[in-house]
Amino acid sequence: MAQLGLVPVSYGYKEMKLGDLRYLMNSKDVESQEFKEDLLTDMNYLCTFGLENELRLKVDEDVSLIKYGVKKNPNEAKKGDKNSVNVRMISGDHLETCVWVAKEAGIISGTEAASSKAVMTGEKFREKIGYYMEGNFKKENYTINPDTNEVFFVRIQVFQEVARHVRVIARATDEDKLLLVEGIKQGGGVPLVSGDCIADARALKAARVGISMGTGCQVAKENSDLVILNNEFQSIYQSIMWGRTIYENVRKFIQF
Repeated sequence: MAQLGLVPVSYGYKEMKLGDLRYLMNSKDVESQEFKEDLLTDMNYLCTFGLENELRLKVDEDVSLIKYGVKKNPNEAKKGDKNSVNVRMISGDHLETCVWVAKEAGIISGTEAASSKAVMTGEKFREKIGYYMEGNFKKENYTINPDTNEVFFVRIQVFQEVARHVRVIARATDEDKLLLVEGIKQGGGVPLVSGDCIADARALKAARVGISMGTGCQVAKENSDLVILNNEFQSIYQSIMWGRTIYENVRKFIQF
């Protein structure tokens, strides 16, 4: 189902005494893997079905416009165009679902879909940028300020090598999105983030430009710099072009 772009959802149930359930919820962190394993053990499976989330009409052309400035004919625009945009997809969905969507939307090619450098999970992304376990100690290449959400990479070159190739990050958390944005900023890049849910809020706020759709949740809108009221992905391309035009005009005026 995931390979066909569907979101697989499974249903199951188990019987527990109310006292046992309360003890389980009070004795363990409900977000921990240990809690989930205890809760899911010995469940009775009911069914699995796939949710279809249709892509926006002609979104591949819109993505091509953002990436290269042309529709579906990037060959000429690829040659050293300083205005090209590196488009990435970060999602909490299953890896196979994300790959299908990214291919259909023109974010990745068939070759990139088969590359472990271009496509990975959030866990693998953290490992590659410097997150790993050694014995009982967790070591990281980055630190996150809990008050400001600012991220500092000790070895930014390690992050840049990963970010240079990655195009799709699946099973991603809000922290993964924040790490990608802050790493690009620390490396001298200009990250633009589009999102519409609560999990995107930290990345939207940290980005140089945060954009949310008009149908997005209120939390995402409040943490964005721009809200696209017509919900058209192509409006992001127009926003980029208008922003560049304003920048160039101001620079020409100052020079004059």
